[in-house]
Amino acid sequence: MLQALAQRRVCPMDRQAMVPTNLVAHRFAQGMIDELQVYCVHGGEGCDWTGRFDARGGHEEECAVARRIALERPRAQRDDATAALPARAPSLEPALEERARTTQQRAQTAVTEELTEELNRTTGDLHAYVAPLHAALGRLEVAVQERDGAVRELQALVAPLQAALEQREEVVHERDRTICDLQAQLAAVQAALKQREERIRELDRLRS
Repeated sequence: MLQALAQRRVCPMDRQAMVPTNLVAHRFAQGMIDELQVYCVHGGEGCDWTGRFDARGGHEEECAVARRIALERPRAQRDDATAALPARAPSLEPALEERARTTQQRAQTAVTEELTEELNRTTGDLHAYVAPLHAALGRLEVAVQERDGAVRELQALVAPLQAALEQREEVVHERDRTICDLQAQLAAVQAALKQREERIRELDRLRS
């Protein structure tokens, strides 16, 4: 990334203006790297430790094989190696930086591809899920319209029936009133006839 910015101050991914100070560590990529399973650097000398990448530094500080090698190594060789480290450090820094940049670029590319693939899958799933919903909604709207039409037709049929029922109720009430009047008149006639019969019987007794 730094080499690309040295040639042109734009992001190689989206071509937006960019400077080296804009670069930040990608936490997701760093997390992926830290979760990698690695071996101890002294695995060839007998150490069988394996673990996460971010735990290897702590192990190397306590590695029994590393301590044994350090004790067995001649002091002169250790001194020579220690003296040579400052001289070799400048030559190692560019390689380490390049390796770090390459690793970061690969991690960013892998993350971008993974996110793009996941987005495409999610979009496809959403389309597949929404399409039946739209179809069902269309059918529901048609059913609601048909129901509203049936309700209006039923209301049109019920209105005359309600009017006829009200008229019939009025006729029944009128008939009931007429029957009551006739029953009252019949009772009065029956009472009058009874009184007349009694008078006739009374007159017959007097004549005899």
